[in-house]
Amino acid sequence: MLLREGFAYVFRVGNDYKVAQTKVAVGRRFGERIEILAGLDPAARVAATGAGFLADGDTVRVVGASAAK
Repeated sequence: MLLREGFAYVFRVGNDYKVAQTKVAVGRRFGERIEILAGLDPAARVAATGAGFLADGDTVRVVGASAAK
C-alpha cells in the first residue's frame, strides 16, 4: 500500500504484467497486513513490495511467494 495526497493506493497487476494505481479504502491493520475495505476485487493481484518506485503502466515481474522473501 502507498499513501499519496492523503489517499491509500495499491498497484494492481494486470494480465499483461502492467500495473495500475488503484485507490482503496483501508480498515484495520494486523502487523504488516492491512485490511482493504473497498476499491479492489478480492481476486486482484497487487504489487507486494516496491510500490514507492512504481508508476501507472510500469511492467513488473511476478515471482512466487517463497522467492519474494
